Amino acid sequence: MQLSGSVIHPRADAGPGRETPFSAIEIGVALAQLLCSEQFYKAHRMCRLLSYLIDKHLAGALRDMSEYAIGVDVFDRDPAHFDTTIDSVVRVQAGRLRQRLNDYYAVHAPANGIIISIPSGSYMPLIRRQRPACADLPLALLLGIAGLCCLSAAPAAHQFAQAMEEALRYQLYQQLGNGIRLLTRPAGAPQAEASGITHLLESSIQLDNGLLRINARLTEIASGRLTWYRRFDRHPVPALSLQEELAACIATAVADVLQAGQSALDPDVTGSAVTC
Repeated sequence: MQLSGSVIHPRADAGPGRETPFSAIEIGVALAQLLCSEQFYKAHRMCRLLSYLIDKHLAGALRDMSEYAIGVDVFDRDPAHFDTTIDSVVRVQAGRLRQRLNDYYAVHAPANGIIISIPSGSYMPLIRRQRPACADLPLALLLGIAGLCCLSAAPAAHQFAQAMEEALRYQLYQQLGNGIRLLTRPAGAPQAEASGITHLLESSIQLDNGLLRINARLTEIASGRLTWYRRFDRHPVPALSLQEELAACIATAVADVLQAGQSALDPDVTGSAVTC
């Protein structure tokens, strides 16, 4: 997806390693709605910055999303003389962009339910789906979350795995409502079935030579059928925004699967989460 100002050119390939529950066209529509709004249409630098960040996000160019690169590419700073410790244009404009996005979603419904945000301390967009709250609804589905399995010995991998597990629990809570029940023992198929869990989410993490890989899969307990499986490859920087992005991607995809399977039972119920 190539973006220039407010002109959107969808691209079929979203870039290597960029797993997303949304198509480039869906994201393009959400972006176009933002750029045409009263919060953005006169703010040309904000439009250019947001378009650039979405373009890099879809291309999987995480390493290009540095403060220096943004200053040169978006704000036309001289590559030979631009010093981010002296010139704070990128940090200032990114802060203003976050505020404009907050102002926009405070009064407008997101296009196709897609919300675009820029987490604090990062320039990597977080793209997620807005869902209606399902608190106090009948529990027709129960999701078990197995502890995230770390397959690497590096301490950094274990630290990332612990933080990622918390981020995933939070995102599933946001996506599926407040029917969360905690189990003290690790999740396995027999234990999950005995606990009334209908679906089990398992995930693993590997960190090798600067590449972070997360595998996530969703299994239907009664049939043992694998209903969703996804691999996410990322460069593990910056850690906090990456955890938020990955957790949001996984939670959105899982919620979509559960919602599709539940629609025949009750179209208003999207499921609940059980953390194991």
